[in-house]
Amino acid sequence: MHKRVFTTALALLLGACLLTGCGGTPQTPGTTPGGTTPGGTTPGGDDPGTVGTADYLTHGETHTSDKNYPAGDHTWDTNNKCTVCGYELPVTDGLVYTEVEGGLKVGYDWGNATLTAADTIVIPAYHDGKKVVELQGYYDGKTASETRFAGATFKTVAVPNTVKSIPTFTFFGNEGLETAYIGGGALGDEVFSCSTVKKAFIKAQSIGDMTFTYTTDGKTMTPCPIEEAEIDCTGAIGGYTFYTCPNLVKAKIAGATIGDYTFYRCSALEEAQITRGTFGGSVKGEQTFQECKALEKVTLPEDLSAIPAKMFWFCTHLRECDIPETVTEIGDNAFEECHHLIRITLPAGLQTVGEDAFKLCGRLAEICNLSELEFEPHVEDPKNEVSFLGVYTEVIVTEKAQMGTFTEKDDFLFYKSAAGKNYLVCYDGNTANLTLPAAAPDGSKYVVHAYAFDTPDFDLTSVTLGDGVTALGYGAFSSCKKLTSFTFGNCLESIGDFCFNSTPLLTEVTLPASLNYIGHAAFWTNIPAEGLQRATFAEPTGWTWQGDAKESVNLSDPEQNAQYLAHTSNGAPNLYWQRTATD
Repeated sequence: MHKRVFTTALALLLGACLLTGCGGTPQTPGTTPGGTTPGGTTPGGDDPGTVGTADYLTHGETHTSDKNYPAGDHTWDTNNKCTVCGYELPVTDGLVYTEVEGGLKVGYDWGNATLTAADTIVIPAYHDGKKVVELQGYYDGKTASETRFAGATFKTVAVPNTVKSIPTFTFFGNEGLETAYIGGGALGDEVFSCSTVKKAFIKAQSIGDMTFTYTTDGKTMTPCPIEEAEIDCTGAIGGYTFYTCPNLVKAKIAGATIGDYTFYRCSALEEAQITRGTFGGSVKGEQTFQECKALEKVTLPEDLSAIPAKMFWFCTHLRECDIPETVTEIGDNAFEECHHLIRITLPAGLQTVGEDAFKLCGRLAEICNLSELEFEPHVEDPKNEVSFLGVYTEVIVTEKAQMGTFTEKDDFLFYKSAAGKNYLVCYDGNTANLTLPAAAPDGSKYVVHAYAFDTPDFDLTSVTLGDGVTALGYGAFSSCKKLTSFTFGNCLESIGDFCFNSTPLLTEVTLPASLNYIGHAAFWTNIPAEGLQRATFAEPTGWTWQGDAKESVNLSDPEQNAQYLAHTSNGAPNLYWQRTATD
């Protein structure tokens, strides 16, 4: 039953942002333990007629992940009964108690065979009239404690708010532990250092580093398979709280300060709510959500003053982020490579937008700029080039009343500006042979937005445009590595810069008579054996090649056209094509 523990080497890990680990395989949760609830109500249980462990923390209220429940709000009498709601703790028998300053320390009775097989341990608020104020940690002095909780096999633990200290490694190696309810106290480092914990609901004075991660060799962090967590902390929440936890889907945090790398590389995280606190730590809270590639929705504290550097870097599915009105600074790389970010509102007090803060946010259709900072849509100039904000944006408004609307149709997301212009922003499906909608949701023609289909999420092989498409935006189909066929509609007027850049299998196209503009390097491939080999123009006359110098060309030869569009050595990335209608 004894397990060897290695001392945490967190100081060596603070700068190691690229460390990875692997979590244990989640197990099937056990039955939620029952109890007695005043008034005969049965909230929170898995089965009818039972009481859920949420009652350990609430005044007989049902716990839901969408509710900010009052964790640890009970007031206990010496009989372990709440003086407010009457709930009585179903206390586990056979625990070990020792006197400490202010009350009792409780430990685990390894000699009790029945207890070692228990599914649930409920820590009392009082024992023999004395308050329970501390849990037995892994260590007692310099040796492993004989009454530690570490390594035991219980599935659920509930700790009341009388407990003020939960030491480092308290639940180290509890390989059966799946759910924890913590009602108060100060949590040390690596409290849940085990490979099975899946849900945790915590109210605490402070929380140490690596709450749901652990080390066994002093170098490598290993994440818990935590799936859902709610933390309410009046003080500091340590760094690396959910570091690389692969199964965490939803989390809610409230704290005075929130440490570095809190959700770093939580690849399954879809929603996070941070309702109170600022971002602190050794690197000022940087990389809080870095590489949370499934994150779509995030709520930030209403009094937040700054969004730290790299906070949402590479959150590829983040669509919208409500920036609090109190924010004055957006740090470097804060939203870099948020490929699905479709709208952002800049608060009136915003003073600084850091370098590369919005780099490669290609689908950013609308910016509501309430600040005094200046940005222009589709312009790469000194006002835009540092942050990249606005470079690919279709619309910038200065009042919320001017904001447009987004509409989902099948697997397509459309944006309609207040002026009535429609854009296809992105596609969230996985159809390999794709036909674009004949019209926008309101029946009008539309533009395909920049980078709308530049995604590694599916293998797009063929595309057919309807006559409702009037233009293809910057990089709209770039990097579609398996695209082999593209059928243009009869109303297409414009192909944007780099639209088909790096599409090595797209070897032949027929361009419609309606087309009058082809942007810089729209079909650029610097390898002659790859990419476009034949380009047929339905209307080959009236075209001008415009690079360093204008030059009229004859576009009647499909193979020569492909050379012009994709492989010419005469500065192809810096030229574009324009057609003037002839009489």
